[in-house]
Amino acid sequence: AIEARVGPWMTPDLDEGAHGDAWHETAIDLLLARVERKTRFALEALSQLRARGAAPELMAVVYSESDTVCHHYWRDHDARSPRHDPSASAKRRGAVSAVYEKLDAACGELRRAFGESEACFVLSDHGAGGAAREVVHLGRRLAECGLLVRKRGGALDGAARAVRDLAVRTLPPRTRELVFRRMRGAAARVESAARFAGCDWAKSAAFTEDVNTQPGVWINLAGREAAGSVQPADYERVRDDVIAALVDWKLPDSSAPVVARAARREEIYQGPHVARAPDVVVELAEHAGYGLSLVPTPWSDGAGPSVRRLEGHELGGGKGRGMNGVHTAHGIWIQAGAEAARGALGPASIVDTAPTILRAMGLAFSELDGAALGGANRAYSAAEEALVADQLRRLGYLE
Repeated sequence: AIEARVGPWMTPDLDEGAHGDAWHETAIDLLLARVERKTRFALEALSQLRARGAAPELMAVVYSESDTVCHHYWRDHDARSPRHDPSASAKRRGAVSAVYEKLDAACGELRRAFGESEACFVLSDHGAGGAAREVVHLGRRLAECGLLVRKRGGALDGAARAVRDLAVRTLPPRTRELVFRRMRGAAARVESAARFAGCDWAKSAAFTEDVNTQPGVWINLAGREAAGSVQPADYERVRDDVIAALVDWKLPDSSAPVVARAARREEIYQGPHVARAPDVVVELAEHAGYGLSLVPTPWSDGAGPSVRRLEGHELGGGKGRGMNGVHTAHGIWIQAGAEAARGALGPASIVDTAPTILRAMGLAFSELDGAALGGANRAYSAAEEALVADQLRRLGYLE
């Protein structure tokens, strides 16, 4: 009923592979339209619920456009970026600001519709920043250190990647989504082959999915992996070897590290599902203030480098090729409205979000990770003020 009145919540109309010379000139229009469409959808949903006498006590609206615009337009927004294009149009240079202004207006509409006196929280699960010109290949690093061994000749992963990438590059977004949904099993097999078909499992002690969003390394553990080669008694020793290989990984002609932190998964996570995380969780480092990007290892180029400096035509990037904006550790927390919200300090960790909002709603809770933060407001320290100012400056709000 909502879609019939205002259109769908979201449509697969954006190819984040950023293929084509004109992509960055046109994608910004789609992002701005998405924000408007989602706002209309949320307002219509609220209106229909109220008409049925079922006004919600909590309303949550997720906008991913701030994430997408920073990934693809940070180099145009930031003149200091090592990927900056001085010939970029005014439209590209203003893309990040345009999306944030549109989101700010959307928040105002939602607050007025829901009630400006009610507690309102605006938060993100991470921040955004610029990407370095260098990209890194985690799989290649494992191979360099003898932890991952490739099959000799005839590996199927190159062919699987070619099929996958051809589909991603040539099919329109709507068609691609439909095909992948209807052929989910086949698509999963192709993706698995693209990542792992070239591994010699009998000789490999570790492997990686080569995923930039959450880099990690798995131990090829016997009894857990289908062709595990590492005996349980050797698990910790091999994990130590992996961590040492990552910590010792340096940028070419430099002593600068590629990895800021390589941690055992239990150092990062807790709870009953820790085993679902990679055995070693990897946090990539920055180079001169800009984040390194993990790109799937191009095994077809033979024994290429584990760190590569992008050529000029590659600086715009795209999904799977090293986007020009990256995630950063610190997100945002904005609060307004009811006294319950005004008295709450911003979360020290994202896990504090749920208990803090629940308390602002006056709801009892227990057995949640994190803490419900609050109490009297306090002034920022000098270091905190500097951090906030730097974030606002990066977003263009301060000169």
